[in-house]
Amino acid sequence: MKRLAMAGAVLVTLAHLPAAAEELPAEAQRIIDELGPVSVQQRNNDKLQRCVHGGTKKITVTPLDDATVFAAEYNNCRQPGSTQDGYYEIIVRGGEVIGRSSVRSINGKLFDAVRDGDLATVKDLIRKKANVNYSESIGSTDGGKVDDWTPLMSAVVTGNLAMVKLLVGAGAWVNYLNSNVFNAVWLAANNGHADIVAYLISRQAFINNQNLENVTPVMAAAMNGHLEVVRLLLAAGADVNRVHKDGDSALMFALANGQTAIARLLIDAGADVAVQNRFGVTALLIATAEGNTEMVRLLLQKKADVRVQTDGGKTARDIAVAKGYADIAALLQEAESRLNVPK
Repeated sequence: MKRLAMAGAVLVTLAHLPAAAEELPAEAQRIIDELGPVSVQQRNNDKLQRCVHGGTKKITVTPLDDATVFAAEYNNCRQPGSTQDGYYEIIVRGGEVIGRSSVRSINGKLFDAVRDGDLATVKDLIRKKANVNYSESIGSTDGGKVDDWTPLMSAVVTGNLAMVKLLVGAGAWVNYLNSNVFNAVWLAANNGHADIVAYLISRQAFINNQNLENVTPVMAAAMNGHLEVVRLLLAAGADVNRVHKDGDSALMFALANGQTAIARLLIDAGADVAVQNRFGVTALLIATAEGNTEMVRLLLQKKADVRVQTDGGKTARDIAVAKGYADIAALLQEAESRLNVPK
């Protein structure tokens, strides 16, 4: 095996293989490389090693009569650019892989059991010291993937409060962020799980977490119509006036999605009715475009500016007239008249 022979006498001795001409398969070479530089590979073989950013690994190269077994056992091994977990084994003969197998680690089994809602198995794995903060990559709805997804996140998304309490009680990090910058309370708010939101708030969850698009839990709950979640977050001190990357507030999201009760709640909590996004749109313009007479009237009572124009030069009354909303157009014209604005 040419690459094995080139690695030096230490590695040849380690594997007890002849220095034949065949090249070592890439899978086997990667496992050998995990043993470290050639000078320490013999010493590190079959020894538990710490990984750079936490976790452990044990790499074992075992000679058979006519083949070699290359095995790697990872326990949430976090190294630059990767996280590895589980047991992987390949058997090489004559420079070719003739067998391979893999087994989920105790951490992977816990990850799966949480996803499946299996409380009994999760309790058992926690007793056996499974890492409740172990994370994996999962598929996302847009066809991509989300990295750093934890068991707690799975429990939250499925609405399993008992599982959430079990994991948090065992040390799960409430404010751990995945690669989309979602924490557990963000996911609970987005899915409308008010009981979980309340519990996470009681466990000091950060309630103003903003994801990659600067959407907060309040915004997520508002756009999805989760009134009780919005109420809980506001009572806990959530910032009602943070804005999305395009400048939209929770109030604007609520109005755009027809969530009148939530919009009223946000206004009562101090939502700024003058916020203008990067397209020049305000809450009043959105309420008008949606034909929401009740909210147009309330926004005018809160001194929303009828003179504001979109980037295209349209006022709220222009939009009401264009859409045929006569009642709203009349309200807006009356407000303009009070301001002595010619039209």
